Amino acid sequence: MTSLVRKTSVTVAVLVVAICVMASLRATAQAPAQAATAQKSVGRGWPVPVPPKPYNVYPENDFVGAVTPWYYTTNATATGGKAPAGIQPLARDIFTSKDFYVDRDLWMDKRYYRCNSPIALDSIWGDYSSGPRALENGDPNTAAWGHCERDYPREAIVSPYPFKTARDHYDALLAETSTGRIRAALDVTDPEPLPPEHPLWRTPGVLISPHVGGPSTAFFPRADRLIAAQLSRFAAGTELENIIR
Repeated sequence: MTSLVRKTSVTVAVLVVAICVMASLRATAQAPAQAATAQKSVGRGWPVPVPPKPYNVYPENDFVGAVTPWYYTTNATATGGKAPAGIQPLARDIFTSKDFYVDRDLWMDKRYYRCNSPIALDSIWGDYSSGPRALENGDPNTAAWGHCERDYPREAIVSPYPFKTARDHYDALLAETSTGRIRAALDVTDPEPLPPEHPLWRTPGVLISPHVGGPSTAFFPRADRLIAAQLSRFAAGTELENIIR
């Protein structure tokens, strides 16, 4: 039995080494081809104007936000509550506002977000364990600024599809999946939950998850902070956040 276990362990070790070597060789062989391939945006996201760099095929200097999760990168243009040179800050922004919905008229102004991308905003609040926080002592007034001189071209953020409503897009998606031409993974459906007789359950190439795509490593830290803040407000007799009126 001992001999068998020893032989099995050696065999597994050899297989692991072989797989690692093959993966390394494959990556090495593919590297030149990737470096020579110009990347272009297809409908969404910043177009990549230069060959891929170590930052997961994105150029380091093309990140818009002040911080970047996963790469432990800080790329702020101003910190400590100061605004970047030449930028006039708003009287209130997403970090200092008491009611996000009252600020509706400011939503389209990049200064409202201190010129940060959505992923940078989450990272600044500490939602990503791998992302550097850009708040000093947890004070929202000190939130870092991103790059106001950089922007997402309209053609890169507007859907390239001709649908005027989300319903039109959803219906077209269902029609395409039913032909087998494309596949889809759906976390949200209409209606929800889907009744047993709904055709989506039997559509080839469609994967349906139980609407749990949102939970991630960012969810629980954020929920913990919100619960603690709400309890503090409740104990102090002050108004709670996120009240639906």
